[in-house]
Formats: sequence, structure tokens, C-alpha cells
Amino acid sequence: MFAIMGMLAACTDSNTEPWIGGDYFPMQPGATWQYVYESNCDTQPCDSYITNWFTFTAEDSVFDGKRYTVLRNTQDISAIVRKEGTRYYRWDMYTNREYLFLDTALPEGSSWIESEDQYWKTEYTAGKPLPWLMVKKKRYSDIVVVKRTNTYADDDYSFRVEETKYYARGIGEVYTEQEWPVVSYVHDVKLSLLSHEPH
Repeated sequence: MFAIMGMLAACTDSNTEPWIGGDYFPMQPGATWQYVYESNCDTQPCDSYITNWFTFTAEDSVFDGKRYTVLRNTQDISAIVRKEGTRYYRWDMYTNREYLFLDTALPEGSSWIESEDQYWKTEYTAGKPLPWLMVKKKRYSDIVVVKRTNTYADDDYSFRVEETKYYARGIGEVYTEQEWPVVSYVHDVKLSLLSHEPH
């Protein structure tokens, strides 16, 4: 799931301006991104190396009185996002509310909570920016790092899943890695950018 939700790929009508500009989550008309999803499983068979092309169409829409860009593939909506200054928001279609998923102006160690209830807590933490990052033998510059931590706890059981995303200026998401509990079936999950074709 995270592989699709994390995709940045957009095509827009030539007469339509995208609502999200460049920066670290660019929406460029006609641009495409190809990612590879890799994971390890405790049992076989396991789809450990799957390459897929994902092409999304950016559509303008309004949610809660605000203008968003909808990323839609051929089957479903992938994400509903908007940018406000250095902040990037995503609209949650299940809870009908938006949440902050990236703020490029926050210093390292800053954190904010996406959601929290009796059992679940989802929190973001700004990581240390990187001058560059190698992904699949390609070098990307000016990297912003953010970690998303999902924690579950009840009287009998608890676990946490950590997801770290790397965004390159002018490119978008270039790499994501997930750390799952040892008891989980799938672990060592990675999402890597293979190619980026600006329009």
C-alpha cells in the first residue's frame, strides 16, 4: 500500500496549472516517475523485486473549502494533496480531514502528531537533511528526510512500524524504507526511484 500512496507521478491538461509547484513534492504536467518496490518475506514465494509503472493524472478539486490536487491512476485515487508555503498536506478520504505529512522548514528533531486514539498513534519527525543521496546508482541533491512512526499498544500486545521518506528538491520522493516488527510476515520494505522524466 505505501508504495502506491507514496508515488509522485502526474499528467495534466496543457491548459491547467498544477496546484502544487516544484520544491520537494513537485507536480509537473506530463512528468512521470518509475519506482521499484522491494521487500523480504519470512516464507516463500515472495515478490521481492517488482517493477511497475504508475501514471497518475492530476485533477483540481475542493475539499473543506481548500483547493487540492488529486493524483488518480487508472483504477483509483492515490492521493489528495496541497501545498501551503513549506507545508504539504494530504486529505484523508477515510476520516474526511487533512493532515501534515511534510514541512521542509522544520529543524531536525521537530515532530508532530498526525492522529492518536486509545490504541494507535501516528507521529512524524523531521530528520537530518542530506546534501545528496544515491538511489539505484543515481545521485540526488538537497534531500529532506522525514520519519513516520505508527505505534499500536493495548493490554496484551504492542508494536511499531517506522517509515522514513527522502525527498529531493525538484524531483520528489526518491527513496522510502520501512522497518516492521520482527514478528511480521513482510519486512525490509524499500521503495526506490528508478527514473524521473520531467515533461
